Amino acid sequence: MAVGYLSVLLGFLCLNKNVKAWVSAQLEGGTPEQLVDALEEFLRYYRQIGQEVNQGEVEGDSKAGYVGRLQGLVEDLKG
Repeated sequence: MAVGYLSVLLGFLCLNKNVKAWVSAQLEGGTPEQLVDALEEFLRYYRQIGQEVNQGEVEGDSKAGYVGRLQGLVEDLKG
């Protein structure tokens, strides 16, 4: 789980183009693909845990907002 949260932090830092270029250069292949893969995996786990914990409950606005922000981050890094 810690790797997931670190991936989120690194992903948000990579919204800065200079940071993204540096991080990409450090990763295999010179692209942020590994980081995006880690973020997508974290997002899958986060959604799965949320569904198991909140079975039968309506998803809260704060959680929906967090998932939406993470999905937006993934899309930004892919683009």
